[in-house]
Amino acid sequence: GGGAGANTAGAESRARPTIRCKHVTFAPTGQGWAASTTEGVMVYTRDSGLAFDPTDLGEDVTPAAARAALKSGDARRALLMALRLRGADGEGALVRDVLEGTPPDAVSGALQGFPASLLPALLESLSQRVV
Repeated sequence: GGGAGANTAGAESRARPTIRCKHVTFAPTGQGWAASTTEGVMVYTRDSGLAFDPTDLGEDVTPAAARAALKSGDARRALLMALRLRGADGEGALVRDVLEGTPPDAVSGALQGFPASLLPALLESLSQRVV
């Protein structure tokens, strides 16, 4: 008959795809790492509460670009980039710099139509600065 052993024998003889790893990088905190493979980017972290959304990142989203946007008066773009990169610098200096460097008259424009996915990060960052 066709018992369980017959199904597993066929599965064992099937060739598995080869996945090649092109690059591995570790988080400065030692709490996670990422690998660029032939199957895509794999991100691993020990922090189960961390939410990572790679659709918000691009090669142009960098700490230097966020600071340049703030300097040029684009507080909204600077804030969005800083929050997307939150945690990349360890102590949150980029988010702090953008929050503290945003002129009071630019706050309402920076928050207009703010993405709901970044609201928790914004509120957490703001709450850490309330004395």
